[in-house]
Amino acid sequence: MNSDADSIGQAVSGRTAHRESPEKVSGVRLNEIRERLLLEPKALNEATISWAVEIHSFLSGTRGIARWTDMHKETVQKIAGPTGGTSVFKFLYTATRGRSSVIEEEREDMQLRFNSLVGRSWSPLGPSGYRSFAAQYLSDYFIPSGSWTLELLEDGAPQRGNGRKATGIGESHLKNSERLEIQLVLAQEKISSLTEWGRIRGESWTLLTILDPANDSWTDEQYGKHAWRLAVLFAGQNVVLTQKDVMALTGLAESPVRRLLKKWKDALLVTEEKVGRAKHFHFGFYSVLHPDGQMYDGGLGDKTKLYAAMSRDAKERATAARRGIPEGTIAWKAANPRTRQAFLDGLPEDADPVWRALVERGDEVEMYEHLVAQAKEAGSAPSNPAVLVAGVVEPGNLKRPAQAPPGLMSTETQRFLEQSAEVQQETLAAMRRRMAGVSST
Repeated sequence: MNSDADSIGQAVSGRTAHRESPEKVSGVRLNEIRERLLLEPKALNEATISWAVEIHSFLSGTRGIARWTDMHKETVQKIAGPTGGTSVFKFLYTATRGRSSVIEEEREDMQLRFNSLVGRSWSPLGPSGYRSFAAQYLSDYFIPSGSWTLELLEDGAPQRGNGRKATGIGESHLKNSERLEIQLVLAQEKISSLTEWGRIRGESWTLLTILDPANDSWTDEQYGKHAWRLAVLFAGQNVVLTQKDVMALTGLAESPVRRLLKKWKDALLVTEEKVGRAKHFHFGFYSVLHPDGQMYDGGLGDKTKLYAAMSRDAKERATAARRGIPEGTIAWKAANPRTRQAFLDGLPEDADPVWRALVERGDEVEMYEHLVAQAKEAGSAPSNPAVLVAGVVEPGNLKRPAQAPPGLMSTETQRFLEQSAEVQQETLAAMRRRMAGVSST
């Protein structure tokens, strides 16, 4: 069996490290996502998550799903239905809704699955369905094949579909709607044939990598999700669209489509060609994103934004874990701009000068490390409290407490032993803070 991808060595859902992609995929289910998105343009976010969880079986957790689809975690929470329910457009089934938290012990991973309707209320569109869609919604006037059109759209090996040989542009005498119909059928055949990621840089792996929502290409900073939608609908083929076509395929009004077309032209994904009074927009998905494309820049599978977000998540988890223990909580309060001055004012005059200097500098990590070192120097809590001195060491004195003579137990020690284990731990923690010269206020 071929390995699908190298281990990225990072936690996706915040618990364990996973491979970047599972080996097996269902092209039939991916094609269902694609076709339902074609008929329900408003379901773009649901389709994006559905595609992501289908090609990455390890994907779970609100933050994990959000990172791998370039969404905000609150957007994912809003999209997901209740546990055991479905999302608004029925693309997603919520196995477990969970909640988002940076603290592992508090996190209940969200589990979302693609809600396939095959065998229930859905059947593949097929050539007749695409033909009907193209005839009803897509531009139906003739687009002549200029030199630039041929150069762009004949990039790549010819493919066979719908009983004819086509390069993506099809025969020059076809109307635009007929050409797009052929390309939609070709895309259906291409996506449906996927059964696994296969070997790295192989045909299946390359296509799945190009269409992975986690890739930098589909972030808002680059082409965006609407470009991902069109790339999925046409399976990464080069395609000529009119503004009317883009409006029909995205479900957007004229003004936002114009802004998108300008953005894509500026990013060199789209080139514009004017034929008479009509404007034709050449989308170079294959040319720009495929390693064999004429304008490929070597960015296949880049996930810079994803990995940066995962790194931030790891830092947040580390910070939450640090602040979850007494030393971290004290350092946090001492460094927080809203509480730092009050904390500093509350220090006793004879507090440890080293600690006072640290508080004045306000470096949270530095204070935390100092307190941890002091706790280690003080040693762990003794199993027999009888060894503790009855009187508490005064603030500023950081030496170990003197031990009581063997066999002696003060009245205070007796009262300590009579307390519950929880109260004993709180008392010992307070004692350590005083030993470190830290005020409890």
